[in-house]
Amino acid sequence: MKKYLYLLVPTIFLLIFIVFTIMVKTVDVHYEAIGNFKIGFHHFNYEVGEWVVRQNRMSSTKKISDLLLYVGIGISGIFALIGIYQWIRRKSLLKVDYRLYLLAATYVFIAIAYLLFEIIKVNYSPDLTEGLKCSYPSSHVFIGCSLFIVNIYTALEMLNLDEDKSWLKYIGYLATALICVGIIYTRLLTLKHWATDIIGAILLILFISSLYIALFNKFFKVKKEEQVDGGIE
Repeated sequence: MKKYLYLLVPTIFLLIFIVFTIMVKTVDVHYEAIGNFKIGFHHFNYEVGEWVVRQNRMSSTKKISDLLLYVGIGISGIFALIGIYQWIRRKSLLKVDYRLYLLAATYVFIAIAYLLFEIIKVNYSPDLTEGLKCSYPSSHVFIGCSLFIVNIYTALEMLNLDEDKSWLKYIGYLATALICVGIIYTRLLTLKHWATDIIGAILLILFISSLYIALFNKFFKVKKEEQVDGGIE
């Protein structure tokens, strides 16, 4: 069992996400006559929704949340190009940095999670201007934040910074955390999601990012005394 201990934290986050998702379908459920659907944590969601309405910044924050999501996707595209470049340069898929394979697998996992919750309809958006749309978990939040976390973490690890430059990692981690807070906050203010949609997305982010970091550190972490052929060349 000890050899699987590195999966403990991701497993805990996954279980919390599953339990919370079940609660969203069973706790304080209220029927929405206008949209003809049920919403869990009704009182909590409406109190947060009323607070959002008072902020009166729905249109401006939507543009910001969309922009941050597109930036995260753009960074993923850069890593894809690096992988293709290594494949062409080294003339073999087996010589492409294996860390990029883990990153690509995570992209696929995120895409599968998105499609899964388009099929499993947990919640519908409070914004009915475009009809009934699945809103749990917030795809903007969990896709955007997950991409930023795994991409920035990978970039910082691939740089293989010396100890005297380790402060750059902390700046990168802090910047990533601030960006994620920005994505969460701006998406909440768009009023396209219930508060529980955002919370569910955060729990899913914690699972995805902790699993990625655990696997990365287990199989690809660069030791201080080692040098790895993990550059773009």
